[in-house]
Amino acid sequence: MNKSLVKKSSKKLTLKLDPDKYVGDTLLEKGASIAVDPTINAALTTHLFKANITEIDPSALVKRVQELVKEVSAGDMSHFESMLASQAIVLDSIFHILSSQAQQNIGHYAGATDTYLRLALKAQTQCRSNIESLVTIKSPRQYISQTNVANMMQVNNSLVTLEASYDKKRMDIKPEAKASRDDSQMAALETVDRC
Repeated sequence: MNKSLVKKSSKKLTLKLDPDKYVGDTLLEKGASIAVDPTINAALTTHLFKANITEIDPSALVKRVQELVKEVSAGDMSHFESMLASQAIVLDSIFHILSSQAQQNIGHYAGATDTYLRLALKAQTQCRSNIESLVTIKSPRQYISQTNVANMMQVNNSLVTLEASYDKKRMDIKPEAKASRDDSQMAALETVDRC
């Protein structure tokens, strides 16, 4: 791997956090709570990938991530709707660029053509997945949970309807048969000592 492409940041990030907001009695316990806080982890990871674009205040980034999480908890999905829509547009662009690259290699380099087409179709699949997620957020499916408690009532109702429609003589309604004792030779087994 080309070492000039790998740029490690030796700069430590300083976060200004209110320790009273985190679980724990000691500083080490609070540190553990901070370490597993998903909003802080999301902000730090975002900072790692975006730090080369612009200067970012890590504390402000954590605050913004926490605001977005609160918005979602309150039911406001507008940020994530715009994010999914934007990503779908980018993925569609990636699909077209990779398709173009595949077309340029057709007839010359079969391996490159295959690779570009596979990557193009993966971008297309992910684009479709983003759009489906967006549709689900905008118009969630309605799930109807139904218990079939009234099943017997339906049968009884239909029986009453049948009785009203047809002559009772034509219906096969017999009294319940009594149990028979045809196999009188069979008896219960004796108790077996399994020790």
